[in-house]
Amino acid sequence: MKSINKVFNSLEKNKYLNQFSKKDRPFIFLRINKKKLQKVYLDEILVVESLKDYLKIFTTTERFIIHQTLSSFTDDLPKDKFIRIHRSFTISIDKVDSIEGNSVQIDGVRYVIGRTYIDKVKKIITSTK
Repeated sequence: MKSINKVFNSLEKNKYLNQFSKKDRPFIFLRINKKKLQKVYLDEILVVESLKDYLKIFTTTERFIIHQTLSSFTDDLPKDKFIRIHRSFTISIDKVDSIEGNSVQIDGVRYVIGRTYIDKVKKIITSTK
């Protein structure tokens, strides 16, 4: 009986911690179309790609296209979690798998770092990892 209670209490504690952490995860709402707002957790965003006045947002599970500029979207993101690496890309710092030359790899895909961004990007990414 003691063993069962111990396991049960451990499961209940983990269940409580999981619920607590999900509630505290930072998120944003993306306007997918004129009527739909989609909740996206910041820790799921991998890359934001500029397509002129539109953005393609790659998450761990989905892709979204929204009508917004990369500058305004990047300004709304936490500076310690996201960095602009090119005039067309903003990335999640935590999701960088490797840096090679003037590119970063995230989830098996290489993204070029722009010449004006390279020193700052390398400094920030290598100091946080």
